[in-house]
Amino acid sequence: MTLTSIEEALQEQQKGNHAAAIPLFDQAISKAEKHGDANLPKYLNDRGFSHVMSQNYEAAEIDNNRALATSVGAEQRARALIDRSYVERVAHSDIDRARTSLESAIQIAQEGTFFHGKALEFQGRTYLGTDETETMITLFEQADSVYSGLSNPEVSDPNLDRRSAETKHLLGLAVYEAGETERGYELQKEALGLHKKHGNSWGIKNTLTVMGNMDLDSERVDEAILAYKAAQMIQKPGQRGEAQIALGLARAYTAGAQSQVKILDPAVKASSPYDCGMMEEDFMDLNRMTGKLQESVGRIPFSELLSGKSS
Repeated sequence: MTLTSIEEALQEQQKGNHAAAIPLFDQAISKAEKHGDANLPKYLNDRGFSHVMSQNYEAAEIDNNRALATSVGAEQRARALIDRSYVERVAHSDIDRARTSLESAIQIAQEGTFFHGKALEFQGRTYLGTDETETMITLFEQADSVYSGLSNPEVSDPNLDRRSAETKHLLGLAVYEAGETERGYELQKEALGLHKKHGNSWGIKNTLTVMGNMDLDSERVDEAILAYKAAQMIQKPGQRGEAQIALGLARAYTAGAQSQVKILDPAVKASSPYDCGMMEEDFMDLNRMTGKLQESVGRIPFSELLSGKSS
């Protein structure tokens, strides 16, 4: 069966081949405009996402604004506002504009729907690194409730599970730093289960690393070593996070009065400065949230890893 350009584009997008997906989206959008296709706003939002992942922020914002202007349905309007808020927050560092867009998305999206949950989640992300912890926790809790309500054990939905996992992950970090250590750790375990369900190695690795931090912070040295070792098995040489895992493992061995010489070696060799361009949005937010945990176990701050001071 011959695939349409939009089907091909979505396949390439799902594989992470955004450079290949964009011209296919161009074809689909051109046809949609010519024939007055009601799916035009969705196609614009789809292409906008690939532009974001390719760091083409200006093009992404144009697509999101066009989708917002042409859509008559709540779903794609809310999606356009959510996606635009990410550009406003990450590319323009304009938190106020991002919050305004997300507040509109929360109002537009039907309560209890996926995009209602995502708008709440992304609004929570705008409070990362601030002292408004209660507001952030409330938003993440609301998003988590929406995602949990949509979950169906008989239906596999990787996108829903990923959003649910990341929300539990960030909520767990927030409540942990607020003093609810047991709840924070349990939320990490729930996030880990969702990542494992779909073989999301990136999510598994990051969650294991944070669980290792929490174990070490609570003096569960053996558990910390197991978590870091599991993360290290997934870690690819030179990939982001290599030094963090190695340093965490070194701290754990030191706490257990074991030799750290061989463990520190990969951290010393880790390439630096790290890529701080268009990273995974969740990786960027993760490191904003783990600052206090990093300090508690004496690890090098992420900002120093980026600047190359740790090498």
